[in-house]
Amino acid sequence: MRFRILCVVGVVGVAGIAVAVAFAASKKPATERSEYDFGNKVVTVQFREAGRVSTVGLKEAKVVRLGDRQFLVGTATGLGDAVANTYDGLKVWMPLADVVQIAEHDDVSKSYQRYELYKRAAAKE
Repeated sequence: MRFRILCVVGVVGVAGIAVAVAFAASKKPATERSEYDFGNKVVTVQFREAGRVSTVGLKEAKVVRLGDRQFLVGTATGLGDAVANTYDGLKVWMPLADVVQIAEHDDVSKSYQRYELYKRAAAKE
């Protein structure tokens, strides 16, 4: 009788462990937040392109996942250097891995003011 009780307790214990392991394995790991919407803000983005850093202004910017990569997507505002200005008015997808810096502005005019300050400071160096 005692042996049967021990066997039943053992079987129930093993079954409990199996259920706990199966439950733990079924939980998906927490995913990182992979998308972000900047809303109505205008962003000035510095990014690596052809071995140098370029600047472009984007409105309606969002971070979007496409496959296994993340992109910063937005409509170019015309703010930036000569290379970036070729994108004026276009929807731009730039790999987030190439982004060096992002600055948020309340509107396009403020982003232009800050960019002019940046250009003046860079010219003094």
